[in-house]
Amino acid sequence: MQIIRNKETAFSSNLTNGKNTHERKQNMKKIIALALVFVMALALLAGCTSKDDTTAGTESESAKNPAVSDIYAKIEEEVGADNMPMFMDADDEMVSTYYYVSLDDIEEYVGKFPAINVKADEFFIVKAKDGKAETVKEGIEKRLEDLDAQWKQYLPEQYEYVKNAVVTVNGNYVLLAVGPNAETASEIFDAETK
Repeated sequence: MQIIRNKETAFSSNLTNGKNTHERKQNMKKIIALALVFVMALALLAGCTSKDDTTAGTESESAKNPAVSDIYAKIEEEVGADNMPMFMDADDEMVSTYYYVSLDDIEEYVGKFPAINVKADEFFIVKAKDGKAETVKEGIEKRLEDLDAQWKQYLPEQYEYVKNAVVTVNGNYVLLAVGPNAETASEIFDAETK
């Protein structure tokens, strides 16, 4: 009988241990599943962060691609609209006529002329089509020759602004800035397009 009792005890003990083993296995499965969910969540977050870091690095390594209207808005914001004369916008005909530039060479532009002819202030920001930035720059240089002839005999202070005009090319972007804020405009243009 002793043997049977031991066998019963052993059998009963195995049932209990089997139950514990089964519970342990279930608990381990839950722990492993939670650990996998946690690792996957971390990987997802790390993946998003890495993607953003990679994108930021790519932007700083390659040329920027801002809209010219955004560049002008930053110039206007920095200089202050109160520190600029009242401007009128250049249209396609004015761009072709005054800047000697074919619209076929331009992706987009912002041109600002003074509304009255007692100020030489002028801004012309162009995003040229690939390979056309130098052509646009040549047209702008002709515009500067016209401004020189126009202001040479007129208002000496305004003529100084024309003589100190800034023409800058960064990639496909070209800037003409004339006026007391030309250097500031050039710095903002460089920051936005380099």
